[in-house]
Amino acid sequence: MTGLFSGTADFDPALTYFLSEQVGGSTYDIFFAKYDNLANFLWAKSMGSTYPDAGNSIALSPIGSGIYLTGYFTNSIDLDPGPGNATYTLQTGNESIFLAKYSNTVTNIFNEQANENITLSAYPNPSKETITIKTGRGTFIATSNLKIVNTLGETVYQKQIVNTQTPIQLDVSFLKAGLYVVSLSSQKGNGYARFMKLE
Repeated sequence: MTGLFSGTADFDPALTYFLSEQVGGSTYDIFFAKYDNLANFLWAKSMGSTYPDAGNSIALSPIGSGIYLTGYFTNSIDLDPGPGNATYTLQTGNESIFLAKYSNTVTNIFNEQANENITLSAYPNPSKETITIKTGRGTFIATSNLKIVNTLGETVYQKQIVNTQTPIQLDVSFLKAGLYVVSLSSQKGNGYARFMKLE
């Protein structure tokens, strides 16, 4: 979960408390926290600046390799909740949105470029019955795993692909209407594409 807080906040609903202090003395700062399926507290992180900042939305990546966090900040912000530094400063204006990805351990901003290097497209988009999955020009992967994941992070379809040079035809008529992510993972890296399923 994510949001904003002021002063000091208790993120642990149990008898033991976890206090996350506001950064920089502003009106409010960003927090994001993790709980298990039984609502047991696992961890919480905070970050911000001397100006108002807030987290608006949080999600897991399709294959669970990291956490996406988005929100807004004022003037300047350090998006590294650990001892490192990932400071962004606005050149014009005084408020802007941010989108950051963190490793599952939330020790640092996650460098996704190293293992998301397969260009992937899904069309037609949106679609009612079938979609075609295609890798970028010149990309050949002998064996890879293809998954379709819904917005809850649930894998709704999985298949092993033998040759990615040939466009992959998928029947998606069984899926409920909504937004989905298709992922292709192999030793060469990962690729992602979103598509909308219509009724």
